[in-house]
Amino acid sequence: MKLIAFYLPQFHPIKENDEWWGKGFTEWSNVTKSKPLFNGHYQPHLPSELGFYDLRLPIIMEEQSKLAKTYGIDAFCYYHYWFNERLLLEKPIEMMLKNPNVDMPFCLCWANENWTRRWDGKEKEILIAQNYNTYSAEKHMEWLMPYFKDSRYMKIEGKPIFLVYRAMDIKNMKSIIRKWNNYCIEEGLNGIYTVAANTVFNELSYDELIDLGFDAIYNFEPNSFKGSEQENVGLTKTAVYNYKSFVDMSIKKEFPDDITIFPTVFPNWDNSARRGENASIIQIDDPNDYSYWLYKSMEKVKNYTIDKQIIFINAWNEWAEGAHLEPDVRNGRLFLDITLETINNFKSGEFKVKDYQIIKNKQKSNNYILLDESTPIFIWGIGKRGKTTFEKLPIKTNFIGFIDSNIEKRNNKIEGYSVLNWEVDNNKIMGYNPIILVASSFDDEIMETLQHANLEKDRDYTNKLNVRWLTFEGIKYLNIYDLE
Repeated sequence: MKLIAFYLPQFHPIKENDEWWGKGFTEWSNVTKSKPLFNGHYQPHLPSELGFYDLRLPIIMEEQSKLAKTYGIDAFCYYHYWFNERLLLEKPIEMMLKNPNVDMPFCLCWANENWTRRWDGKEKEILIAQNYNTYSAEKHMEWLMPYFKDSRYMKIEGKPIFLVYRAMDIKNMKSIIRKWNNYCIEEGLNGIYTVAANTVFNELSYDELIDLGFDAIYNFEPNSFKGSEQENVGLTKTAVYNYKSFVDMSIKKEFPDDITIFPTVFPNWDNSARRGENASIIQIDDPNDYSYWLYKSMEKVKNYTIDKQIIFINAWNEWAEGAHLEPDVRNGRLFLDITLETINNFKSGEFKVKDYQIIKNKQKSNNYILLDESTPIFIWGIGKRGKTTFEKLPIKTNFIGFIDSNIEKRNNKIEGYSVLNWEVDNNKIMGYNPIILVASSFDDEIMETLQHANLEKDRDYTNKLNVRWLTFEGIKYLNIYDLE
């Protein structure tokens, strides 16, 4: 049995992302700005022991491979971005190829989507398009050949495994696969083992995908949400689905006996870091559901030949989609532990339920607002409560100033900071995109004013004043508890 985790390489700056999203953009740019959208929503997802890494550093991929192998992950499937000889995000896997210390089997998935502004919700604004009319199968294989010939590359039937994310977009797919296969044979390989993705975008049946020339299919999840129980969180644009319901629906999907289909599981799914309120969320409540899903997926492939007993996991490090096995500040190595335990349970032939209350307890007891040293903060209130709140802020906080409703107090100085008036200085205050701590006995009136400005409670402002600072691996959080 092999567990292969999908691996996103977008954790280093590149010229194109600098141009499209701003200087220094990486996936962490989306991750760190995320905030909870509803009560009990787990955001932001933030890394713990591996930190906010930069994949240009060789040591990072070395540490990732060691950690993954320790917990039963057999290989990484790196996303590969090829646009007719133009590459994106290729540096990490190029470095990996040259680094024998990354002692981890791998394969590649051609993420053959158009590169768009989908993270801003602008689906139709294409930054780089796929053009299959000018696509050269030979040029593509020429670039891939050093990877296919690497001793770490995963093979089925002696052939390198190559995944294609959007097969239905390529009209001459059958001809291309034939060219790939011929090229590989000419290079001394046994051919190529192609695997098509069955995704939410796919409109082809299993039989139709195989008829295109693919050897197998991976049932990528999350796929269709149809039939999964949806939860009402009071947001019209946000689709929240019950994780257990989704797992049950996925397990019930039947695979035809004459087609090789590889299941995919995930520990959590939440793309609100990229899409804000236009997100789809499948937040796990009981980690046993992930364990059971993985266990039942293993059962589905146990009768395949040994080299085809493969489960894909989404993902190793899809932080902006809330899908990661890498340790985070809330759960640590929990899902790595569960993965290894499930592997051992499957070997023993018995699924075991454990008490994983840590997620539920932490989720209910803590209300986190992410603050780093650059987050602008205002305190509304210059009385005793305002000054007490100010005293509790750490030295390195990016504190801008005080707000008061009394125009006569405007431009006063408290602890060297100016007092602004909301009516007069509204545009100036909002220009900072701050967190506002309401520290006044007139908090109901103030909060009504902030609501009229389209600000959201416990995201853009809060009136819970017993402020304590917590630090995990150098990341600062503002943990706010009600005085009552």
